[in-house]
Amino acid sequence: MFRLLAFDLDDTLLAPDGTLSARTVAALTAMHNRGVVIALASGRMLPTMLPIAEALPFAPALVSYNGAQVNLSSQTPPLYHCPLPAALSGRVLDLAKARHLHLNFYHDDRLFVTDISDWKARIYQQQTGAHLELEPDIETFRGLSPTKIIVIDEAGRIADLLADCREIFHGELTLTRSKPIYLEFLHPSVDKGEGFKALCNALEIPLEETAAFGDAYNDIEMLQAAGTAVAVENAIAEVKAIADVICPSNNDDGVAQVLEQWLEQDLKDEAG
Repeated sequence: MFRLLAFDLDDTLLAPDGTLSARTVAALTAMHNRGVVIALASGRMLPTMLPIAEALPFAPALVSYNGAQVNLSSQTPPLYHCPLPAALSGRVLDLAKARHLHLNFYHDDRLFVTDISDWKARIYQQQTGAHLELEPDIETFRGLSPTKIIVIDEAGRIADLLADCREIFHGELTLTRSKPIYLEFLHPSVDKGEGFKALCNALEIPLEETAAFGDAYNDIEMLQAAGTAVAVENAIAEVKAIADVICPSNNDDGVAQVLEQWLEQDLKDEAG
């Protein structure tokens, strides 16, 4: 039996409608009741993870902002927080101004946008339930150290922008995509894998006694860090390629199916 299990949310643990199914809640609770630490690990900001955490009958650990922040529970202060330095954030702002990009600016668990009316703001709000705060002047963000920044645009333009940013920043930032229309900018030492390892270190749990579940580019480092990597069937090819286990899709309660199998096997092993 594993000592810690970490789960990406969107397109992995959550159903396509963005909720936790009753079957998934039951499987997670059964694992928790056997002493396994349950961690939710998402690119989402902490406030938009809380409704998911609160839908569980126990308090999960929380790896938020693609690993830039880690909380042992929603009721405890961060044990790890690694925001973007203000100087690097300023260079992303310069890029956004020069190319007229829509960006989400995350600071102090608040999300600021310069335009709240276009499709980019609306789709993000629909997908995550985030509360958007309008700040039309991008210069207001100058000098701040955000937990992360996201640029939102059509998938093709984001792919091109990612290629450009890899040259512009030369590895000075972590760049990742949680969805095809999102390009995320993080501190250079931040990714889900680092946040996952910070949590394991705090709890003194060896990585080989953990498992992680995911579907997207931003899950790769976490799956590589975990003792066992699980990809849902709807995961991208790059995630499936590194997975030890591929389970059914999030539309079919794939995570719950794997947990049920592990629980059944554990009970058989205990019985003898």
